[in-house]
Amino acid sequence: PIWMDPTRLHAYFVALAGPAVALQAHMLEEVIAALGVCQGIDGGEIQRLSQAFSDGQLEPGFHLVAKGEAAQPGRDAQLDILVPLPDPTPVPRPMEVRTHQRVARRMPPTEGKPGRDLLGNVLPAYRGLNLATYAGANLWIEHEGESEIFCAGEDGALKINGEELAVIRLLKLNGDVNFRTGNLSFSGQVFIDGSLKPSFCVEAGEDIAIVGNVERGASAKARGISL
Repeated sequence: PIWMDPTRLHAYFVALAGPAVALQAHMLEEVIAALGVCQGIDGGEIQRLSQAFSDGQLEPGFHLVAKGEAAQPGRDAQLDILVPLPDPTPVPRPMEVRTHQRVARRMPPTEGKPGRDLLGNVLPAYRGLNLATYAGANLWIEHEGESEIFCAGEDGALKINGEELAVIRLLKLNGDVNFRTGNLSFSGQVFIDGSLKPSFCVEAGEDIAIVGNVERGASAKARGISL
């Protein structure tokens, strides 16, 4: 017998154990045609099965004699960050960028490739999912073929906030906040590779990251603080 799976993408000749009627290639082809199969018929396999039967070497089981073409879905949109990611640390380091630097690439979704089942029916293919990505502050977009390239408009740190990319101003201090630096007030992100000494204050319009300690009497005020 011939068995066609529910997807109508595969048809098998089922070789049963025990005595069987003579198996000839044209017999299999007629049964397959009677099922309406007109796509992906493997004539070579049908001939092989017929010869194996004649030689007494036909193995019981399922033998694929026709195969349709499954639809291939399109590729989803893809966002690649082009800025080297900092090494993982307990206190996250900023993704530093320079003016005009390419910081990200967005590839659009692609169309899928339709398929065809064993009965000749076209199987629709789905387009890949879109990925909404917006250029926020201090970024502009260049087009390179079908890709969108996000470029930095000034020096700073790349910030990813959901669907939005932005470059924010960055103040990076290699050392402590103390009498040498005085109190700090900055509109962007502050990264302190040191400690916040007693009685000193740091304020930021974005986040503050402090690698060292916040000592007694010191204070920090920002959207978010990482210690």
